[in-house]
This record gives sequence, structure tokens and C-alpha cells, in this order.
Amino acid sequence: MSDFGSDDTLAQAIASWLPQARWFPAKTEATPAVALVDRIPLPTAATCEVVVAETRSSEPAEGPRRFLLPVCWGKAGPVDAATDPAVASWIVTAAQSGQRAAGRTSSLVGTPVPVPAVPPARDQPPPARIASVSPLAADSSNTLVAVRHSDATGSILKLLRQIRPGIQPEVEIGRFLATDPLWRHTPRLRAAREWHSPGSEPAVVAVIHDEVRGAESLWDLLLRVLTASGSEHLRDALMPTLMALGRVTAQMHQALAGERGDPAFGSEPWSAADRRAAATAMTDHAEQVFHSLAATQQSLPAAAAAMLANVLSHRDAWLARLAMPAGSAWRSRRIRVHGDYHLGQVLFAEETAGASLQDRLLIIDFEGEPQRPLAERRLKRSAAKDVAGMLRSLDYLVRVAERERGEPLPADTHDRLSGWFLGSYTATAEASCFWPSDPTEARTLLELHCLEKAIYELAYEANNRPDWIDVPLAALLAMLDS
Repeated sequence: MSDFGSDDTLAQAIASWLPQARWFPAKTEATPAVALVDRIPLPTAATCEVVVAETRSSEPAEGPRRFLLPVCWGKAGPVDAATDPAVASWIVTAAQSGQRAAGRTSSLVGTPVPVPAVPPARDQPPPARIASVSPLAADSSNTLVAVRHSDATGSILKLLRQIRPGIQPEVEIGRFLATDPLWRHTPRLRAAREWHSPGSEPAVVAVIHDEVRGAESLWDLLLRVLTASGSEHLRDALMPTLMALGRVTAQMHQALAGERGDPAFGSEPWSAADRRAAATAMTDHAEQVFHSLAATQQSLPAAAAAMLANVLSHRDAWLARLAMPAGSAWRSRRIRVHGDYHLGQVLFAEETAGASLQDRLLIIDFEGEPQRPLAERRLKRSAAKDVAGMLRSLDYLVRVAERERGEPLPADTHDRLSGWFLGSYTATAEASCFWPSDPTEARTLLELHCLEKAIYELAYEANNRPDWIDVPLAALLAMLDS
């Protein structure tokens, strides 16, 4: 490895990058101490390598965090090279062809994803040559890169920066949905890249999907419309799209509830033990969030700090609400869910001949909430978790639009947007096993999961986007008023 510098030099450089990286999940901590776990040279780029680095949390119970860091060395030293064309091209090509690259003690392994419903041709053409690589400007916990091919097709490479051994929901769900003959609202999963280390389960560190050319996120589309439109035009501008989103969301849950012989999917009733476990998980997580935020309260701007103090003063009330499932009896069944469902996880494709508004909606990123363990993300849950996630996203949409407009929207804007989405969802999910037929149960589940999501958002914003923490704080204070 003569082209690379010393481990100490590299570790110091990485320690200086991490606090500024959008995907680093501990921005409230001091400059991290970095240890190198392994260094894997890239066969096709003489001055580039993939580094596995480890940091330790200030919370001992959390254990060390491991990160995937593509690095290229230049005259000024090592730089983060996740979007370097040579690096991205190699990751995509090697993943799709099943290539392995070895380091000192571990390796990166490509895992193509076959689709059983589509038999492979006997004489497969060779993969198209990569023509261009460009980073995507995304507010994401991962790194996204668009890879264009010589045959005019394209792929999206997503680097999962934090290494988590175990079954990755995005790959698991991507494989499952690819075999559903009725589901057409997810870009096809093509390949994954795994990190293999002795004594540990493989960890997915990259996934490759088909690119949807000309698409934009539903967040970007609706924010632009909401910012520019007069309030009198909101119904015509937004209602059809949000109703289509409600239908597609219910169809996603129908697909995930499908009984196709895979025990990881399908539906199951809520047992008393399941409800107790759900209540314990929610209350334990909330207590962890409240504890960590109390320690960082002084670092927030005065207005946000005052809001946080108000929220924390009602800690016992929040925990009592989250403990409710332990004493409830739910008739709706639990299923696999998206897990981190919001407007940024939905693409709006370009208009094509014969495509309906609903056909143009594509759901992406089945990774789940990035701050939760993989095993927790794979649990079967109430479909209300995803519905509540989208309702919370619509709240974000309205608050951010008001910031950009410089003036408030009508007071009922969020209620109207939510009503169009939720009304369409419940009409499509009617008589399904996963959505309550009892309106009281449906309302209770939605309120519970909106609360759980807002508390999760508090921790996420504090660690990733401190300037946005007022959004979940305001939502929680509004829940107190109601």
C-alpha cells in the first residue's frame, strides 16, 4: 500500500471531516476519536481505497460506531471520495458483477440481486459502459450518486455510511417487492455491496437501484407549489397529488402484507406480548431521547431551548401516552412497513403517455429510520407508523414553506393536506387486515405513532440538523394543547 499514507495521518484527517459530514449522526459530540478497522485498496484506482473507521459514542451503552469511507490520496493528503467518478464506478461495476476486494482483515463483496419473476436471458449482454458519474444534492443520512451508462440507462448508488451488520431492510424488502406482479411503484433493486469481516454478520454498505430519469422528490415538488401558490389555489394544486399518494401508500402496505411464503412478510395479530414489547420499546427510546437532550439543552438557541424545556417538563405525560399499547387490544394486524416514510422518500416521475398521476409516484429508501438497530427496523408494526410518518412530513412541509414565503399559510393548511392524504389512504385500505375498521382504534394508533415520530425527530434533528429542531418541538407542544 505504498501509495497511501500512514494510519495515524488518515485517522486524523477523518476525525476532522466527521463533524461536518451531513451523514455523521453525532454532531452534538466533541471531535471524535477515530480508529481504523481496515483499509481496502481499490483495484482500479491506484491512489484510492475504502476505509472502515470506528468512533466511540459519549454514551457507553451505545458502543462504537463504524463508518464506510471511500478515500483518495492527493498532494494535500486524504479526502473523502464517495462521489469520485473512479470510486463510484468501481463500486457499481463490482457490485453488479459480484467482485470481491480484500483488505488486511476484511473484504467488500458484490451481491447482484436477481429477480425471480423475470427469468434471465440465456445470452446476457455485457453491462453497459459507465459514461458519467455525478453526486446528487440530497439532504440525506447517506451519500447518493447518479451513475449514467453508455446505453442511456442509469443507476443510483447509495452508500450506507454507517456500517450495521445484519439483514438490511432495503435489500430484503427490495427483493420481496420485485417478485410482486402487481407492485410497480419502486425502482428495481439491482445489486448491493457487503462488508465481510471475520466473526461478524455481513453488513450492506451500498445499494444500487435503477435511476428514474427526470424525477424529483415529492418534497421538492410540493414545497415549490406550496411556496409559490396563493392559498386559494392549494386545493387544485395539491389535492390530486396527495390523494394519489394516499392510494399508493395503501397499495404499498397491501404488497408488504402479501402472504407469499416468506415469514418475514405477511400479517400477524397483535398478541399481548407484542403490545407490551411495543410499549417498552417506545418508552425506552423516549427516555433515552429526553435524557440526551437535557444534557445538550444549553447549546440550542434561546427560543428552541425554551421550547425544549417546556417539552421536557411534560416527560411523564409523554411516557404515559407511549405506554398505552401495553393495555390496549388492537384488531388490526401488524405487517412490515416502510419505516421512515416521508415526502422525501417518494419520487414524482416525468409525465409519459398513458401514465396516470398515481403511476408517476415511486417509493424509495426502505432502509428504515437510520438511528434504530436493524433488528428493530425489521419488526412487523402497525401500518399507522408509515401513515403517521407522512402526516409528520406534511407538518414539516407547511412549516418550511412558511419560512420560505416569509408569511404564514392559512391556519388549516396542514389539516387540509393531511385530510386529502389520509382520506384517500383509508378509503383504499378499507377492509384490509392492517388498517382498523374501528375509527377509535385508527385515531388512537395515529396519535400514538405521531407522538413516537415527533420524539424520534427530536433526536434526529439534534444530531443531524440542529437548525430544524423547532419543527418537532412545535409539534409536541401542539399535541399538549390537543
